[in-house]
Amino acid sequence: MKKKIVILTSFFCGWNGGVDLICYFLKAINFRSKKYSIYVFIPKKNLLSNFKRYLFPLYQFFIFLKKRKIKPIFEWKYKQGSDSVERYILENLDNKNINIKYVDFINEKKLIKEIDPDIIFPVLNSDYDKTKAIGYIFDFQHEYLKKNFSKKIISQRRSEINNLSKLDLFFVNSKNTKSDLIKFHKNFRNKVIKVIPFTPNIQKKFLFQNLDYKKYYKSNKKYFIICNQFWKHKNHYFALKVFEEYIKKNGKYNLILTGDLNYVKNLDYIKKIKSYLNCSIFQNRVFYTGNIKKEFQIELLKNSEALIQPSLFEGGPGAGSINEAISLDLPIIASSIKINKEIIYKKIYYFDSDKELLKKLFFFEKIKKNKLNKKKQLKFINRCIKNCSDFFVKSFNEF
Repeated sequence: MKKKIVILTSFFCGWNGGVDLICYFLKAINFRSKKYSIYVFIPKKNLLSNFKRYLFPLYQFFIFLKKRKIKPIFEWKYKQGSDSVERYILENLDNKNINIKYVDFINEKKLIKEIDPDIIFPVLNSDYDKTKAIGYIFDFQHEYLKKNFSKKIISQRRSEINNLSKLDLFFVNSKNTKSDLIKFHKNFRNKVIKVIPFTPNIQKKFLFQNLDYKKYYKSNKKYFIICNQFWKHKNHYFALKVFEEYIKKNGKYNLILTGDLNYVKNLDYIKKIKSYLNCSIFQNRVFYTGNIKKEFQIELLKNSEALIQPSLFEGGPGAGSINEAISLDLPIIASSIKINKEIIYKKIYYFDSDKELLKKLFFFEKIKKNKLNKKKQLKFINRCIKNCSDFFVKSFNEF
């Protein structure tokens, strides 16, 4: 008899990286589709989610009238994410074993009781049956970058993780996160904590597509790219300071930034970034695309000379953009933070200072980028997914 697995997507639908992460989990678990009946919970097409969807624009409008600091986005962000997860399932996975359930996170437990699954994953709080629930923990940036968080948020994050200790099995995205979990929360020392394998991955259609991206990049110059949300720990300001110096020293290449400048809590930091981007030195040298469709973001990444990942902290090695860059056999210039050293890849170049990053930018002007072998990369991606699938199968069987 097939094991019944419930996949909770609700929290992950709130930002692009979360959508990518949950889709890659789904791809790996569904790789051995004959073993499981998979129930995917998506916050869409139900009464409560629809109510939030129509109420959200009014809420945004009143916030805008009150603060007038940021351009309002009149769409419930979970709608965009839930649409993306649903579309990914319908277009990419074997649907014979997947049941999409449209349920808001407030109503999840009632439906879980009806399904009576063997496994519930990923679980972010302890309010689930511990004989079925597998906990998931993102990272500990609130412990290392405390200046980026209020005391209230730090306390809340610590409390949420502590409450998860009522469960017995946990998945994390890196060895570093596992070490931090035990370091900061002693009550996890006797728990089973498993590290999900590092898994470069993009959709097959994105690998083979050939899109016209000129509406996002109106230049014939070669370029570097940064594909991150504009959260403070992603370190955009540092990267722009270095790129300003690169321009002053007659650097030839341009820079593209993708990501959302609106769904960010630190408005002062965003204001600082926007103001800096308006400097005349960046005119026709730095191109901001906004939060564009995934296929165009991948196309821009594919045609770049290298990905720059200047992040100060990540929960998984390199975050999503490095996974995508490796899938495209693209060179990477990455910060030398501890977690990035878990990446095994010949084309990654680390920096730990502004001078080293500047040196790397000029280095790439001297080397020729290899042509992408799409068939070879597809085989590589499939091997990675199989390895990740083996991890899930073994972990689920042992649970």
